[in-house]
Amino acid sequence: MAEKMMVVAAHMGDFVWRCGGSIAKYAQEGNEVLVLV
Repeated sequence: MAEKMMVVAAHMGDFVWRCGGSIAKYAQEGNEVLVLV
């Protein structure tokens, strides 16, 4: 069963530099990722 992840950041670069690798891995595993900026 796929899981869901929501990432909330104040600036576009915040989530890319701090957790971009984790977000990519999570998405590649077939999970749903929602990013709110």
